[in-house]
Amino acid sequence: ACGPINSFKRLITPANKPQGFGFAEFQDPDSALRAMTLLNGVELPALEDGCVNKKLLVSTIFVSCIRTILTYSE
Repeated sequence: ACGPINSFKRLITPANKPQGFGFAEFQDPDSALRAMTLLNGVELPALEDGCVNKKLLVSTIFVSCIRTILTYSE
């Protein structure tokens, strides 16, 4: 487990299919960092026949923002 999640949102297309990305909000920066370390590059099985497996790409952009905000708030 990476840590507590406040929310998770996955966008849905007009055809009512899930988009290939989502947004997770963790309770603390350490949990977000752990998720990036553990989940980046993890291969997920295809959900439909004939599709290829997908690798997760976990963005680090938002953690840099959190670190900056935490630095300025101290």
